[in-house]
Amino acid sequence: MPARRQSASSASTSSSASTHRLHNPASPPLASLSALPPLQAAMSPASSSAASKPAPPPPARSDSGSSFTTRARSASIQRGQAVLRALARAPEDATPNGSGSNSDEERSASAGPVPGLKNQPQTPTVEGLSEEAKASGRANREGLRRRGEQNEVERAVGKDAKGVLNKRHKPAKSWEIPRKLFHGSIGFWVLYAYLSGADLSTIVRTMSSFLAIVGTADVIRLNNPAFERVYESVLGALMREAEKKQVNGVVPFLIGVITCLHFFPEDIACVSVMMLSWGDTAASVFGRLFGRYTPPLPSPPFASRKSSAGFLAAVIAGTATAYVFWGTGIAVRGERPSGLSWTPTHAVFGTPATHGPLHSGWTGLRWGFRASPPLAPSSSLGQTASSVFAAAKAQLLPGSTVAAMPLWLLCSGAGLVAGVVEGLELGGVDDNLSLPIGSAIGIQALLWAWGRLASLWA
Repeated sequence: MPARRQSASSASTSSSASTHRLHNPASPPLASLSALPPLQAAMSPASSSAASKPAPPPPARSDSGSSFTTRARSASIQRGQAVLRALARAPEDATPNGSGSNSDEERSASAGPVPGLKNQPQTPTVEGLSEEAKASGRANREGLRRRGEQNEVERAVGKDAKGVLNKRHKPAKSWEIPRKLFHGSIGFWVLYAYLSGADLSTIVRTMSSFLAIVGTADVIRLNNPAFERVYESVLGALMREAEKKQVNGVVPFLIGVITCLHFFPEDIACVSVMMLSWGDTAASVFGRLFGRYTPPLPSPPFASRKSSAGFLAAVIAGTATAYVFWGTGIAVRGERPSGLSWTPTHAVFGTPATHGPLHSGWTGLRWGFRASPPLAPSSSLGQTASSVFAAAKAQLLPGSTVAAMPLWLLCSGAGLVAGVVEGLELGGVDDNLSLPIGSAIGIQALLWAWGRLASLWA
């Protein structure tokens, strides 16, 4: 008899402790359903009288009683699982339909008092989380997420011996020193060819043959990996990384030079090629050095990658190139039979002394723009450019009184043309093609416009 009373008393104490744990927000959530059987015993109304009366003998087992006991136990387990889910739910989590309550106070109130228990502890009222607490929780979750991403980065990149994260910086652009040295040397080669009196037709034919060889080699390089390795092992230092997967920059360079030499007067063509050699190199070097300290050029019409430092460098280099060629006597010493486009005594293009439409000096697709007209086509077949224009220079009308463009204006205008053409965005056209042709067109138009205006004033 005392043993039965002690067992009932312990069951009551265990039930009270379990109930207190369920309703006390400060207690940790239940990890399992091991404490639920005493709670179910405490929740039954007959549990209080069982402590003072002797326990009746267990009823005889029957199928109906066993079925009832199984259903009751299943219902108790389901209620216990629901209690565990409610205790494990975060304060900010919403109900499945999105409209339920989130506060601990409402969940405690919905549980209600447990019947059959005396002297139940009062359930403390817990207010809902404030907006500041919710914002702090969201910030904490965001911090955890970022730390997880950082850990992934550390696993992918790794750390050094001191535990510092290895930072993979983007490699700086190469200065392409071999390429720039070769690029700048072309201007000196042009000066030598002009002063040596080399025939224009011979130069154009030689460069056209070289273009055919380079173009063929480029096609093979892009389609044959073995030849590509050999090609880049020999000429890879002169190529940019982007050119290793596309057409080599020598191809547009040769096309631009051949076009200038064929369609424009020799002096304008030489200045344009030298502007490509020296002006483009100066723009690239000074743009890399000081481009970050100067504002970019307006885009459009200029390319967004072009800087004011590179533009000014191209203008200065173009101005200096024009002065070296026309202002130091180089143009006069290497003058060809077709004549000069600019002389210090009188204007040529745009004046009545010049042939062609609008006195532009245009002679057709075979010779392009020339200061003096060639011989008749029937008598010029098979002849070089020097022999064709040797006797034609005398056809220039004598006694022209149209004043020549001032040297400072010619040089500064040519430099400005070079800077503008170098910075323009022309749909991805290579500078080696656009700069010589654009400079030649700009200088030719500048001389023609001066001749037209000076003829009106004369």
